[in-house]
Parts: sequence; structure tokens; C-alpha cells
Amino acid sequence: MRIRNSIRRETRRLLPAIAAVTASALIVPGAMAADADEATVEGVVVTATKDGYKAKSTTSSTKLPLSLRETPQSVTVITRQRMDDFNLTSVANVLEQTTGVTVQENDSNRVNFTSRGFAITNFQMDGVPTTYSSGNSTMSDTLIYDRVEVVRGATGLVTGSGDPSATVNLIRKQPTPTFTGSFAVTAGSWSLGRVEADVSGPILAAGKVRARLVAGFQDKASHIDFYEEKKAVIYGVLEADVTDSTLVRIGYDYQQVTPRGTTWGTAPLYYRDGTPTSLPRSYNVAARWSTWDRDTGNLFGVIEQKLPGDWTLRAAVNRRDSTSTALLYYGYGGYPDRITGGGLAVADYY
Repeated sequence: MRIRNSIRRETRRLLPAIAAVTASALIVPGAMAADADEATVEGVVVTATKDGYKAKSTTSSTKLPLSLRETPQSVTVITRQRMDDFNLTSVANVLEQTTGVTVQENDSNRVNFTSRGFAITNFQMDGVPTTYSSGNSTMSDTLIYDRVEVVRGATGLVTGSGDPSATVNLIRKQPTPTFTGSFAVTAGSWSLGRVEADVSGPILAAGKVRARLVAGFQDKASHIDFYEEKKAVIYGVLEADVTDSTLVRIGYDYQQVTPRGTTWGTAPLYYRDGTPTSLPRSYNVAARWSTWDRDTGNLFGVIEQKLPGDWTLRAAVNRRDSTSTALLYYGYGGYPDRITGGGLAVADYY
């Protein structure tokens, strides 16, 4: 019995030691396998685009490159990505998507914008104040713009006398340091046809001189009877690094809007006796030959000089020439007679 007990005690003492040795033997191969796996894993490169719906910074409110969170005003930025995704091809389309802005269509080619109860009359191009009307200017094509910044409220800090409504800043596309290009063809309802081309990149090997060319054409009809509109746009810009701290940019953009069957005003909702006219949604009160053509050209130049302390001195100039040719025929005032159709005053505009 004593011999058996001593054997049992020795066996119990050896079991923990055997277990420890076995565990060590199992761990060492596992660690060696892990080291081998880590040595054979290659690096993973993640590539993504920075374009999106969020703007990194804006200068429209203070002229300082501040984030939207740091800007002490209510600002909305409609980026190029959003314009492409939502097919926002005109300034009016962009402002329809802007928070705090109300868009009112007077007729086929006149659109009014209001914000905070006041009409929006302040428009800028690359931060330079410019003239803008409620006519075909609001139908200008957005193909040449990189983004549209809208500052709600007065911007008297940077534009002189403030306007309580809003300021719309149209930021043009700029040349890129590497070659990029795009071409798009769009077809849609109401006989929509659209072609776009955008080419950008360096024109010298060192990349100190860069250029960009943008062109587009659109032809479309409408749900309004015999109304159609054609738009053409071309934009070219040249940019050069004169020194390591001096940049010069010069460019020109031209847009042409040619509508036919242009309306002026709206159709009456009621007859003289008070009964509704019940006109179809497609009814056009204009003549087939009515038109309101507009040609607009912008010549601009920019000089930027970098200063110590991350400051930049910027000088910009913009010359805008616009020609409008209108031939309109419309009825207004009063209510038509149900039988004779008379009762409206007829006017022309040319």
C-alpha cells in the first residue's frame, strides 16, 4: 500500500510538469506560424476620391478659408459631385436644391429667387461681384462651375453694403496638376439631348503651366406646347506659376441660350363669369415664333501672391458682356370671355 501511494504521489507531481511542457510545445509552433504569416502579408493600398457633397472650406463669407463649422454665417455649398448626381444643369436648378432659398418661376425663362423674405440680387463669380438678372441668366449652364456657394444673410464684410437675403458665389473650374478628361452624352424625356466634354492638365513637362477646356451643348423640348430651348457653353482657362509664390490665371467663358415659344406671364385660371378655364398643363399662351435669346461672355484674370504666415494677396478682375434679343407676344390683365375669348390686353416686347 505504501508503494502504491508513493507511486501515485509521484505521478501527481509529474502531471503538471508534463502539461506545461506540452503547452510550451504547442505554443512555440503557433507563434512561429504567426511570425511567418506576418512576414508574408503585403501592404494594402486604399484609393478613394475626395470629391463628395461636403466642402472642405469656403471663402464667400469672410474671404478666409474656413470650414463650414468655423464660418460665422449660414452657408450652403453645392459641390460638383452633387450637381452631377442630381443633374443640376442650370443655376436655377442649383438654387432649387439650396436650403433657405425659394425659387419662383414667372414663366418659361424668368425665375426669381428669395431668401429670408427678400429678393436675391447679389451674385459673384469667383468672389467678384457681377450683374445677374432674373431672365436667361438664371438658366446659365453649370458645366463650367466647380461648386456654388450660397451665404444667407448680409455679407457687408466683403461686399460693401449688405443685403439681408443671400449672396450666390459661382466658383469656376480650375486647371488640374495632372491630366484628367471626361466626356458624357445624356438623353432624356421631352427630347432632351446633351453633350459634355472636360479636359484639363499641364501643357509643359514641369507642370508650371496648366490649362482646362470645357464645352457643352444641350437641346430640349418641354411639357409646354411647342417650347424648346438650346444652350451652348464653352470655357477655357490658362494658369501659370510665375514663381514659387506667384500664380497668374486668365480665362474666358461664353454661354448662349436660344429658346423658342417663350412665354411671358401665365395663362388665366378663370373666365370672366368666374368659372375655371380648365386649360391643360401643356397650354402655351405664347406664339411659336416668340423668343428671348441671350449671349453672355466673361473675361477674367487673377493674380495670387503667397505671403509669410499662410497669407495670400489676391487681385481679380472680371468683365461681363451680355446681349439679349427678345421678341415676345402675350396677353395680360383681366379675364377672357368664355364665348368670344376677348377681355385680355395684348402686348408685345422686343
